[in-house]
Amino acid sequence: MEDFEFLRKVNIGIYLPSGSPIHRLDPRAKIISFLLLVAAATLAPSIPANLGMLFLTLGLIAIARIPFGYAMAGIKPAIPFLIAIAFLDLIFAPHVASGTGCMILWHWWALSVSNCVLRLIALIFIRFGTLILLTALLTSTTSTAEMGRGMESLLLPLNRFGVPGYELAMIFSLTFRFVPSFALEAERLVKAQLARGADFGEGGRWKFTRRARAMLPLMVPFFLMALQRAETMALAMEARGFVGGKRRTYYRSLHFRRQDALAIAASLAVAILAVLAG
Repeated sequence: MEDFEFLRKVNIGIYLPSGSPIHRLDPRAKIISFLLLVAAATLAPSIPANLGMLFLTLGLIAIARIPFGYAMAGIKPAIPFLIAIAFLDLIFAPHVASGTGCMILWHWWALSVSNCVLRLIALIFIRFGTLILLTALLTSTTSTAEMGRGMESLLLPLNRFGVPGYELAMIFSLTFRFVPSFALEAERLVKAQLARGADFGEGGRWKFTRRARAMLPLMVPFFLMALQRAETMALAMEARGFVGGKRRTYYRSLHFRRQDALAIAASLAVAILAVLAG
């Protein structure tokens, strides 16, 4: 039953107030720093640079006083996806296996395993792990209201070019907000089917295959639930007189301070070092 408690495995979109220095940063500074660190983790070309980004992210999680087990819980659901990517790399990356300086370690039919392919797979695993932890760090230290307010402030200058900055900020904030809700609804659907005697592959050799086949019929009610929730949200916004793009006043004003500028400068320095490290 614990395998189907999806909400416990989701750490994106859940705010954990701990009063840490990262929590006290301006949301705009956290969003900009997050984007810089994501760029660094994506563009870092070497394994040592990616490991450095991973350890830096773990250090920031410790500073934010986020439980380590809670932060790592978001990586487990992504493991099957990462394994599938690794398998596809083994099949469709022959140019990597036969590149200059690469040594073939094992070959059978269309599969060629070289040290270069293993390096590529290791980079993918480290990068995805870092990106998941960075996303969990941002959403755990920034409330939904702060996230939307910060994104809106950053995107408002784009209104001059016809880009709906306020609407985009609202979409992003609602996306993070409903990730835990969708996980809870999926958990309810699975447990309801288990109560009716559904077989989700609790044991056996082909456990993963049976579970995937049992999950397919749940896609229709899950998407219907998502559409119903979106319709309810739209009706609630319309009933409250929501009009996108209108200038609004706020109960709390954002204040950009020296520590916010230092956080952005440090993130920029880390991004440059990570990219140049390879």
